[in-house]
Amino acid sequence: MKVKARVCDLVDILRQVDLVKSSTLLTATQKQTVFQEMLNDLPLEMFSHNFQGTRAVMVAILTQEIKNGSTKSTPKKVPTKAKSVSPKSPKEELLRDPDVNTRRTRTKKAVVN
Repeated sequence: MKVKARVCDLVDILRQVDLVKSSTLLTATQKQTVFQEMLNDLPLEMFSHNFQGTRAVMVAILTQEIKNGSTKSTPKKVPTKAKSVSPKSPKEELLRDPDVNTRRTRTKKAVVN
C-alpha cells in the first residue's frame, strides 16, 4: 500500500475521469461504479494534509460525476404493439385433437453396413 501521496497523483485522476466519461464501452451504471471506486481510492485526509484543497476538488468532481450518472437514466424501450393473444389456451388446442403427434417428425438415419 502506498502511503505517501502527491498532488501529481491526484491530478492524474482528472485524466482518468475524462477517459471514463468519454468511454463508449461502459454503460452509465458501469461509469458510476468506476467513479465511486475512484472516490474510494483517494488517499485519506490524514495522508494528504499538504494538499487538502486538491483532494477536496477531486472529491467534488467525482461526487458530481456520480450524481450526473444517477440522474441520467437510459430511455426504456416500450413495445409499440401488444402481442395478439390466442382466445384458446395451448392446453385446449392440444386436447382438441388427441391423435395428433405434437412432436417434430424424426429424420431417418442412414444405415451403414
